[in-house]
Parts: sequence; C-alpha cells; structure tokens
Amino acid sequence: GFISAGAGPAAAAPHIRVPSASHHGRAHTDGRGQQAGRQPLISGPSAVLQGIPPIVAHKVLSDRRHILTKDTDGNVSRWDVLAGAETGRYGKVSMDDMERKLFEARHCPSWFVADNRLGQLSISLEPPHCFNAEEYAQQQQEEEQQWRPRASDALGYPEATEDAKVNLGKLVLEGAFALWRQQQLRGPTMEGLGPGSATSQDPTS
Repeated sequence: GFISAGAGPAAAAPHIRVPSASHHGRAHTDGRGQQAGRQPLISGPSAVLQGIPPIVAHKVLSDRRHILTKDTDGNVSRWDVLAGAETGRYGKVSMDDMERKLFEARHCPSWFVADNRLGQLSISLEPPHCFNAEEYAQQQQEEEQQWRPRASDALGYPEATEDAKVNLGKLVLEGAFALWRQQQLRGPTMEGLGPGSATSQDPTS
C-alpha cells in the first residue's frame, strides 16, 4: 500500500512505499524468525567446557586459619588461608558435622573477612584488624586423623625459640606480594640499569 503525506489538497504529496508482509519478494518466516522449511546447520553445541561448581556456603573454623566450603554439588572442602589453597576434600557430608569434628578449643581473634558472593572463596584483609592474630612459630598440629588438618599445615619454624610468635596477617601479605617484592629488588630488566647491577653507579658519588 501507499501512504501520502501533505498539509492539504494543494500540498505536494510525496509517496512512501510500505511493503506488506505478503509481498512476494519477502521470505516467509516462522515464529522464531527462521525461514519456513529450513533447519539450522548446527542443532547443538560442538563442544562443552565444564566449569567447577560454584561455592554457595562457607564457615570459618575456630582456629581462624581454615575455612569449610560447600559447592552446588554438595561437596565440602577445607581451605587454608595461609596457603591460599584447598587442602582437604570430604565429599557430600554435613558441613555442620564437619565443623564440629574440626573444632579446636582455643581462642584466636578474627583477622580476616571471608565471603563467597562470586561463587568462589574470597578473603579480605583490613588494617589494623588483619594483624590481630598470632601463633607460636613452632606450633604443631594434633595427632593426624582422617578428618584432621595434615601435618604439613604446621607453621614450620623449627629454628625459632619456644616463645617466638608469627603474625598470620603478615604471613599472608608476604606471600601475596612475594613475587612483586622480588621484582622490585631486582629492579629494571635492562642490563646495567638495575640497582643491584655491577655497572650501576650512584649518581651522587
């Protein structure tokens, strides 16, 4: 059909062509926007990349160092904040029951905030509270059991004195910035320009 536009009978009447849906030059489509009688070349995905189940719940254990998590498959795992890694898997068990089994009757102040809002375990450190917790450098774990932390979780300072302590927040920050610190100590990568290079000179000398 046609639509004419004008201010009156004497006005010029430009014509705008609006093709109808039944115009012979337009292909008929179904309700999904596909041409009738045609099938897609690929009806399904050629490959599927499986992701890991997101974490939906967590509990900070009484030692303020380990965290229990539960994912969408119902699997419970244990994480070590100092190592920044998963250190135990318990399968589809009750997280409350596992928390009671791992309970240790000792006091340790809260020094980090944990959350799982992104589907993964995240740790936040805020000064000065992140420096509240200390442990004896020679602290050893209790006798190892199937559901207990592994002996390798001990802090491992055999040369330290019996009363020496280490700050847990400081350990985490040192581990997080260890590579950056090494790069800063090495300085620029160009030979002769690094602060530790044999050819570098003090401009004030």
